[in-house]
Amino acid sequence: MTNLSAAANSSEEIHMERAKRLDALLTAERWSSRNLAKQAGLVHTYVNRRRNGQADITIEDVELFAPYLKMNVTDLFTYIMWGTELPNDPKGVGSTSAFSHAALAQSVERFTRNE
Repeated sequence: MTNLSAAANSSEEIHMERAKRLDALLTAERWSSRNLAKQAGLVHTYVNRRRNGQADITIEDVELFAPYLKMNVTDLFTYIMWGTELPNDPKGVGSTSAFSHAALAQSVERFTRNE
């Protein structure tokens, strides 16, 4: 396997992990892709592609989905992008912890460098 194909596989794996985390949250809140798309003014394929890993989840997506998932953007961003623990997680999607501003700044910095 070449370095290029290894990187592509790694990127696909990252997309799938992020998609699984988004899907778990949407499922916990009982959102179908079609209903969420309708409420958010999107076509359902837009939500489906992010939910099944065909398109990567962007910060704009996180900002869009956060209110529907009853989460703040910071917590949703760090959970979806890196799988960090979720604060106040009564549905058991992740475990509980609080995020510091320093952790957020570090997460945003990593995201902008595409790590």
